[in-house]
Amino acid sequence: MNKKVSLKDIAAQLGVSTALVSYVLNNKERKGRVGDEMARKIRQLAISLNYQPNFIAKSLQSGKTNTIGVVVADISNPFFSSIARIIEDEAMKQDYVVVFGSSDENAEKSMRLIDVFINRGVDAFIIAPSENTEKQIKRLQKQQIPVVLIDRYFPDIKSDYVVINNFQAAYNAADHLIKGGRDRIAMLAYDTKMEHMQERIRGYKAALEDNGITFDESWLARVSYQDLGSHVSSAIKGMIKPKLQVNGFFFATNSLAVESLKLLTSSGVCIPDDLAVVSFDESDAFDLFYSPVSYVSQSLYDIGKGAIDLALSRIKGESHRLQRLIIEARLVVRESSSGKESKKGSFGYDLEFLSRFDDPVLLESGKNRIIVSPKYQAKVFTSTSGGNSGRSYGWVNYKAFGAPLHAHMNAYGGENRLWLGPEGGKYSLFFQPGDRMEFSNWHAPAPFDTEPWEVTFKSHITVGMAKNMELLNYAGTLLKLRLLRTIQLLEQEEIRSLLNLPAGEMPEIVGYRTENTITNTGDLAWTESTGAPCIWILDMFNPSEETVIVVPLKKGRSSAQAVTSDYFGPIPSDRLRQQGNVLFLKADGRSRGKLGVRGAMTLPVAGSYDYKNQVLTIVMFDVDPGAKYLNQEWDTAKPVFSGDAVNAYNDGPLDDGQQMGPFFELESVSPAAFLNAGASLSHQHSVFHISGDEPSLDVIAGKVLGVSLKKIKASFIK
Repeated sequence: MNKKVSLKDIAAQLGVSTALVSYVLNNKERKGRVGDEMARKIRQLAISLNYQPNFIAKSLQSGKTNTIGVVVADISNPFFSSIARIIEDEAMKQDYVVVFGSSDENAEKSMRLIDVFINRGVDAFIIAPSENTEKQIKRLQKQQIPVVLIDRYFPDIKSDYVVINNFQAAYNAADHLIKGGRDRIAMLAYDTKMEHMQERIRGYKAALEDNGITFDESWLARVSYQDLGSHVSSAIKGMIKPKLQVNGFFFATNSLAVESLKLLTSSGVCIPDDLAVVSFDESDAFDLFYSPVSYVSQSLYDIGKGAIDLALSRIKGESHRLQRLIIEARLVVRESSSGKESKKGSFGYDLEFLSRFDDPVLLESGKNRIIVSPKYQAKVFTSTSGGNSGRSYGWVNYKAFGAPLHAHMNAYGGENRLWLGPEGGKYSLFFQPGDRMEFSNWHAPAPFDTEPWEVTFKSHITVGMAKNMELLNYAGTLLKLRLLRTIQLLEQEEIRSLLNLPAGEMPEIVGYRTENTITNTGDLAWTESTGAPCIWILDMFNPSEETVIVVPLKKGRSSAQAVTSDYFGPIPSDRLRQQGNVLFLKADGRSRGKLGVRGAMTLPVAGSYDYKNQVLTIVMFDVDPGAKYLNQEWDTAKPVFSGDAVNAYNDGPLDDGQQMGPFFELESVSPAAFLNAGASLSHQHSVFHISGDEPSLDVIAGKVLGVSLKKIKASFIK
C-alpha cells in the first residue's frame, strides 16, 4: 500500500514550510501572503501526488466535521429526494457534505439514524420529523447541536423550521374545486397529529365553510402510512360504492393521490367529468394519467435553500434567535380539475409545462404575469397580459426539456436570457485558447448555459438572483466574476411613463425591467491585454408570417460601416430592407439571418410588429455611444472594438434542413467590462408587449420606434 501523501511531503519537495502549503490548499494564500507562482506550484504538486486532505485531523483541530445529517420520511419520494439534492448542492458550495437517512415515518428508526449521525460528529441536523419524535428534537437542542425542521414542525417546541403555508395552500385547492362547481368535496389525509397535516385539513374545512358548504364527516378519510394500499382502497371504496357520493377530491399528498387514482380509474370513475381532483404536491405519474392532475406546487428550492442557510447560520454562530421561514405554495391547474388543459400557445400552457421540470418564480400583477426560472439560468421564460388564458409571448423549446445535455449549447428558449460575450474574437468565452474558431470547438460555458442561479430576494413583482462564475477566455485569462440579476414586473403607470404614453385608457400591456450587473471578483484588473467580458441579453419570441423586426438608427450618420448583415451569409433583399433611418427584417422563422448595429449608430430601442395578431413588442436598453463594444465574430483578425450594441436574428433551417426553432431574437449588448478588481458594470434591458386596436398601437410605434404601423406593414409588400 502506498503511503498517504501529507502536507510535510509537499513542503519538503518544494523547500517551503508546512504552514505555507496549508495556507494554499485551504485557499488562504492571500492571508499567508503566498505569491501566485508559488501557490500554483503547490497546487500542481498536490494534484500530481494525489494529495487527499486528512479530514479527521482537520475536524479535531476545528471542532467541526463539515457534515450535516439529513433525516426525511422517505428519500425515494420525489418530494424529499428533490429537497435533499438541493440541500446537498447548496451545502457543497459551502464545503459541507451531507449524509441522508429515511425514517419511514417511524420514531424508532428516526432515533437510530440520529444516534448514528451524532456518532459521526455531524455539525447540524436538517429533519423532516415523524410523529412522536419530539423528545429527539429536544435532546438535540439540549446537546446544543443545531437542528432545522423542514416540511413539518412541533408547535410546542421552539425550533428553527422551513415549511409551506399548508393552511393557505389547502384552502386554495379546495376553493378552486368549489369555484369549479363542485359542492361535495372529499379529502384523503394521513392519520397523524403532525401539524402540517392538521393545517391542510383546517384549510380544506375553512374553504368549505367560507363558501357556505356544510362539512360532512364522511368526506374526510384518514389513512395510515403503514400498509398504505389497503387503507386507501378501503377509504376510496367507502366513497364510491354503491354509488359516487362526492364530486370533488383533495388529496393531502402525492402518494395518496397516486394510490387513489389507480383505484378510481379501475372502478370506472371518469375524471374530471364524475370527479374533479387536486393533489398536494406533484408526481411524475401525474403526466401519465389520462387527465393531467392539478396540484399544489411547493417551492422545493426555497425549502432546501432555506434549510441549509439556517443550518449553516447556526453552525457559524451568526444567529441566536429563532428563525421560521414560511413559504407560499402555488396551485397548478390542469385538466383533472378544470375539465380541459390550457390551450397550447397560452401562458397557462407554458406555466403547466415548465412546472413539470422546474419550480419557477411567478411574478404577477392583475393579469400581467411573467415566469422566471432560477434553475434555468435566471431567464424570463415568457410573459402575458391576459392571465393564464392569455397569449404567451416567449418562445419555449419544449423538446429540449428532459433531453440529455447538448455538447455545444442547451437552448431551452425564453424571452429574456443573460449570456456573457464575446462569442468569438480575441477575448472569446466560447472557444478554448488556441482552438480553431469552428463549430466543433464552440461551447457555451456551463455557468450561463446549464447551471442554476441563487435567489437573493423575492416579492410578488420582483425577484433577485445571483451567480458566481469562473470563465477562461481565449486570451488565457481566468475571469472571476459575480452576476446579479433583478427582474421586475412593471406596474401600469410606470409603463406609461417609460413609453411616454398619453393620459387616459391604456391598451393591454405587459412590461418588465431587467437590471444586470457584473462584478470583477478577482484580484486582477480586466484590461485590453487580459481581455474583458460583456453582458449580452437575448430575447426569443414566437415568429409569424406577418411579423417584422424594426431597428431604428441614429439620424444623420451613414450606416454603411455601422450595420453588419452577413453573419451567416448576406441576408436577401426581400428579407432585409432599410428605409431612411430604419431597418426592417422579416421575422417569420423561415430563413436564418442576423444583423447588428455598432454602438455609435444605435438608439436605445428596437421592436417588432405582428400585424396578424396585432402585437407590438418593444425592447429598451442602455447604450453608450462612446464606449468600446466587443466584436463577437468567430475571427481573431477582426478589430476587437468593432462590435454591435444591438442585434436582431431570424431563425431558419440549417443547410442540412435541421432547425432549432422557429423563433426570432432581439438582443442588446453592454460595452466591454474593463473593470478593476471589485468594480462593477450594469446593463438595463426592458421588454414590453402591447396588444390592441391598430390606431392605439400606431401612436405607440410612432412615439417609441419613430415609424408608423403602415410603414412597417408595407416594408415587404411588393
